[in-house]
Amino acid sequence: MNTKILCTLVGLLFTSIALSAQTSVWKITKDRKTIYLGGTCQVLRSTDYPLPKEFDLAFAAAPQIYFETDLLRLQTPEAQQTITNRALSTDGRTLDKTLSPENWKTIQDFCGIAGIPEDNMNKVRSWRCRAMLTSLEMQKLGVAPKAMEIYFFQRTLGTPKIVSGLDTVEQHIDYLTNQGTGRESEMIDYSLKEIAGLSTKHEALIKAWKEGNLAKLDELLLKTLRQDHPALYKDLITQRSTLWLPKIEALFQTPKAKFVLVGITNLAGPDGLIAQLQKNGYTIEQLKPIDKS
Repeated sequence: MNTKILCTLVGLLFTSIALSAQTSVWKITKDRKTIYLGGTCQVLRSTDYPLPKEFDLAFAAAPQIYFETDLLRLQTPEAQQTITNRALSTDGRTLDKTLSPENWKTIQDFCGIAGIPEDNMNKVRSWRCRAMLTSLEMQKLGVAPKAMEIYFFQRTLGTPKIVSGLDTVEQHIDYLTNQGTGRESEMIDYSLKEIAGLSTKHEALIKAWKEGNLAKLDELLLKTLRQDHPALYKDLITQRSTLWLPKIEALFQTPKAKFVLVGITNLAGPDGLIAQLQKNGYTIEQLKPIDKS
């Protein structure tokens, strides 16, 4: 089907029915050029698929798909080895020396329950510890092993879609492996509290994501981090969003529609991409469900 015709049909579908609920896909326009911005959710279960249809329609409408980074290169042995190499502490600053005694005791208890050798955990850097704690909690909650971005990336294979990343793989790995540097104990303390409360707000989080309720997502995911840990909030959230903003704006220099998929935490809140794009004069339309059957 001709791309222009497809985009027109999708546009008509998006506006044909106005329902009260919305979804985590936004249509950003300027000078008759369009970018669809979708927020990914990292705590979805297999039962939460299929995704809201607006994601599929945005995917169909855009010849170019942008992820946070080049997912193909990220999966290469070289990239994975780099991540593995950076997971271990090489300067003698083991977790028992960088974390508060209370947090280290919590990690020790966690290792005993999870069957992880305490000495092995002690040697990893705080970002890796945080990732391990989060991953195991997500497994307990039944979170699907395939992330949303991988789901869409696999759908691009064998298609004429052009796939790109906002960050280079090197930039992505730097972000991943430098989280909380200089604030290791603070990051682990915050993460332990967030993980402990995840089971009680899991359903509310998925509901807010499905509805594209940015205010609720901000309350659930960002408010405490922003108010109680402002420096950590900058490291984990706003620094990345700030770097992505001009890259997303640059996508309007070419006429073809794009579908950009990033974590929902980078879209929500007063510092999120949606608020920043609106502030910069872009027209923003939050897509509404077109069919509930």
